[in-house]
Amino acid sequence: MIRGRYVAKLLSLFLNIVAMMLAACSESRSEQSKLSGDSNSSILSDVFAEVLSVQPNVPGAGLTGDFDGDGAADTLWMVTQSKSVLPAGVTLMEPWPHYEDTPPSKDLTKGSKVRLAIIHGRNNRAFLIRDTNSISPLDTPAAQEINILAKNSIADLEESELTKVAKGDIIVVPTEAGIDNYLYWDGSQYLLYEVFDLP
Repeated sequence: MIRGRYVAKLLSLFLNIVAMMLAACSESRSEQSKLSGDSNSSILSDVFAEVLSVQPNVPGAGLTGDFDGDGAADTLWMVTQSKSVLPAGVTLMEPWPHYEDTPPSKDLTKGSKVRLAIIHGRNNRAFLIRDTNSISPLDTPAAQEINILAKNSIADLEESELTKVAKGDIIVVPTEAGIDNYLYWDGSQYLLYEVFDLP
């Protein structure tokens, strides 16, 4: 009887210790995740000042990949732009063809409401990518599923020729038509590979 109580106490103590360890691990993971998010937001804030704001609750808020193929992690954010200002040190790129009758506006708040902000990890080069068209695939719900495809998986696409021109991982931009378009770094700039086939 005494032995049974002793075993029960040991078992209870063991279960309490395990529960405390699991709680500590969970808290540590939560704090690590928070710090990572804070770090990404801090980088974006430092480079783009108050010109941009991150799209809330969107998968493309802090996606990482090696876009330029240099082995360092680069980061992409889906953002909106409130001021027609290009911060110092930021390169503007407009890879989408301009389809509208009027010329592209020099007002940087015009065109797509959503833009892509990219920072290369090794050298902190910063890029702002916008579509100059007022009706843009970037502004659709489908684009919120933006994702990254690793370079070693590009060959699995029907558009396998991208393996020859993309220096690193590519950015997959889904469209409402169910067709994915691709943004890639060619060594000096971000270019768009548009797919016009039926899904």
